[in-house]
Parts: sequence; C-alpha cells; structure tokens
Amino acid sequence: MTLLFENSNFWLGLELVHQLSMKDPDVTLRIEMRGDRTPGSSTPNDYWYIEFTKFQAKE
Repeated sequence: MTLLFENSNFWLGLELVHQLSMKDPDVTLRIEMRGDRTPGSSTPNDYWYIEFTKFQAKE
C-alpha cells in the first residue's frame, strides 16, 4: 500500500489536538512510524505504532 503523504511530516498543533480530543470522551491517539531513514539502519522497512486510549489534550 502506498500512502498519499508517505514521506511527509504533519503538525496539527496543541490547540487543534485539544479541540479534536474534547469532542468525544472516548478518543484514541494512534501514532504510526514506518521505516527508519537513518543511513545504514538495520530496520529500514520496519513498522511501529502505539495507541493511547481515552486520550485528551487539556488546556
């Protein structure tokens, strides 16, 4: 699967994350990382993720 923004970085900002996380009391934050672009890496094609359940970004 090829992602539309495969080699891009995104910044939402804390205010937007706060607004999104306060709309629903059952928010899950999932962070995904694909591939290690460090030169000479032994894990260039690995995939990692972590999930935080009931996530909130408070003011």
